[in-house]
Amino acid sequence: MSEGYYVDVQNDLERMAEHGVTVDEAMMTVRYAIGGDNVVGVKDANNVVTPLSVQYSPEYTDTLEKVKGTPVVTADGRAVPLSDVATVAVRKMPEMLRNDDGHLSGYVYVDLHNITPSDYVEKAREFLAKNLTLPPGYSIEWTGVYKYTEEARARMRVIIPITLVIIFGLLVVAFRSISESILTMMSVPFAMVGGVFLQRALGYPMTTAVIIGYISLFAVAVQTGVLMVAFIREALARRTEAQSFIDAVIDGSVNRLRPKLMTVATIVLSLSLIPFSTGPGMEIMKPIAAPSIGGMVSSTIHVLFMTPCLFVIIEDLREWRNRRSLKKTA
Repeated sequence: MSEGYYVDVQNDLERMAEHGVTVDEAMMTVRYAIGGDNVVGVKDANNVVTPLSVQYSPEYTDTLEKVKGTPVVTADGRAVPLSDVATVAVRKMPEMLRNDDGHLSGYVYVDLHNITPSDYVEKAREFLAKNLTLPPGYSIEWTGVYKYTEEARARMRVIIPITLVIIFGLLVVAFRSISESILTMMSVPFAMVGGVFLQRALGYPMTTAVIIGYISLFAVAVQTGVLMVAFIREALARRTEAQSFIDAVIDGSVNRLRPKLMTVATIVLSLSLIPFSTGPGMEIMKPIAAPSIGGMVSSTIHVLFMTPCLFVIIEDLREWRNRRSLKKTA
């Protein structure tokens, strides 16, 4: 905190009572006569309000002795020097007294490079806990970008699960099948595999920007999974008697191959230039793009290969369960 030399006036209540000077009168003398302050606003023809400040002329307060001799009006109309009712001195003091939640506070600004606020605060807290002993009544509070990041993370912990539940509910309504909805939702963890891998390879910590990238990745991964299931169901609906179940699933998957590859190529190629870009805002865009690029690659492998296989496995389990139920009834 920066400091400077200031004229400090400390009123003495006993001496003020002896001379008949009220606290309000002494305070207003210091505030308006010596310090100067706005007392009224003057409105011009254009409705622009100009503040009018009242203060003694500089030649009356340009030395400490003149400040001490500033007249203060008593209750009976007399005037006494300010030094008779207060202690006036030049002291080294902070340039500004800050108040936070009713407590005096001082701010220490930290400019971070190549580290996130959350990681810095975590390491700083550990260091200060070992090397700093605070006097009674003192405390340390971390604010700024770190506080906003923690608030955003707290909201994300609620928003992301709710979003996934809503997506699953919409899938159940659309497919009218819990098993196919679960099959489609499995695109999310498989997409995370590639996203986490590329995020770790590029050295990005889990920040709010990265979380936003994962949310956008989940949406695209689920969408592609929905289309794959829809293509497979359409192929099964067109299946002929001579065509097996597995052949119909393969036909539906092949029909989805080109649209899926076009979607992935569009997303990956459009975002692939961001990690190599520089300029304003790129420090936010790069962590957002990393999960999307890596996640789309792993999501493609899952949708094109794993989803058809799992679809066949689910159907086999259904037939096995039906045969078992028929045996029990027989």
